Amino acid sequence: MTALDTTAKYSQSETENTILIGQQWNGLYRDRYSYDRDTVIEEAIRAWRINPLARRLANLYKIYNVDGISFTCEHKPTQKFLTQFWNHDLNRMKRKLEKISNEIFLTGNLFTLYTTDISGMTYFRIFPTDQIAEIITAPNDLEQELSYLTKEISMDVQAKLFKNPRGLSVRNQSVVMRHDTINQLAGTAWGEGEIWPDLPWLGRYATWLQDRVRLNHNRAAFMYVVQGNYKNAAEKRQRQIELNSNPPQPGSVLVTDPSEQWGIMSAQLDSFDASVDGEAIKKMIAVNHVPMHMLAEGEGSTRTTADAAGTPTYKNFENHQQIFIDIISDILRTVVQRKAEKDDSIDAAAEIKIVSADATERDNAALALATGQIVAAIGEMFDRELIDEEEYIRLVYRFSGETIPKGKKKIKGIRKPIKPTQTTPANTSQGNVKVSAETGDVNVKP
Repeated sequence: MTALDTTAKYSQSETENTILIGQQWNGLYRDRYSYDRDTVIEEAIRAWRINPLARRLANLYKIYNVDGISFTCEHKPTQKFLTQFWNHDLNRMKRKLEKISNEIFLTGNLFTLYTTDISGMTYFRIFPTDQIAEIITAPNDLEQELSYLTKEISMDVQAKLFKNPRGLSVRNQSVVMRHDTINQLAGTAWGEGEIWPDLPWLGRYATWLQDRVRLNHNRAAFMYVVQGNYKNAAEKRQRQIELNSNPPQPGSVLVTDPSEQWGIMSAQLDSFDASVDGEAIKKMIAVNHVPMHMLAEGEGSTRTTADAAGTPTYKNFENHQQIFIDIISDILRTVVQRKAEKDDSIDAAAEIKIVSADATERDNAALALATGQIVAAIGEMFDRELIDEEEYIRLVYRFSGETIPKGKKKIKGIRKPIKPTQTTPANTSQGNVKVSAETGDVNVKP
């Protein structure tokens, strides 16, 4: 092969459409079959509707996702438009946050529909995941989603194709759709709901609990047994009809003659201690989400155990919070970009900051303590001119769990005068610290 042939072979430039030249993604396709995904989504929605545990899990994630969500934008016209969009009567985004959290928790996918009018105002809707038939992607890249095909529900509801807004002008496409996911594997286009692994165990727990209720109900049931000397079958039948018509009431006095003996017959049903079985099933439901005490199950845990279990739980909630923030950020960026095509005063590239409430208040207390200690310790180094203002500020922000604002002006610090240190003989005691004159050991008084 000549040098000219080699140049010709590799002359094709890599672009967005040729990101993986020659790669067939069909061989790596790992998504569920459509019928399987539809079945699981249907079961997840049904569990959310009728199972208290499923509803509790969804509400826990909703609390941490939705609480304290707010946005800011330094570009004032863009901020004003975002506020109008957020509070618009046809949007009411604050109410839709709950729907977004529930939808992505139950289905693992969020299909958002954007309709933009001639003024540039966008109207936001959440499209049901179970009504999406197919995600159409680029042939050579599964992550380049091009459009979304809906299902044909009936003669009145025909299948529709909604395009992804990436690279499309609002003038040519007034209605577009976006797609966000959680729990997504490589080589897949669909996400999976957070509750999906729990569905079999939610069903088993509901069945176990129902069996327990039936068992206890039947164990409490009883009937009277009357034995007597009757002349014939007709007399016995007549006596049975009489007792069935007027059965003894609780607390009543029953008078019989020596010819009858009364007794009680009840079912001998031994349930033993089945609480261990119920707890084991409930643990399988809780293990992927929260400690047992968050699902009304004390489990005999102490406060120390609960605190130790809280750290990974709150980290999980913080991770979901960040995903939720990213989704809200994508939504706001989409509506801003579409508005910018209609209004030159809107900055399509303006930075939009989304914040939410802290996952746990304990972090604030720990950070406050750390900040107080670091200010005193590092402040001593600053006063002795061992570090400058920039390093001092960096350390304080780091231990307080915050980042230094961009474009922050340089601060000129004021150093305190260093007081002369009073020396103390090594063999004397000061405060709670005692130094042995013989051995030199340092001990702390109780």
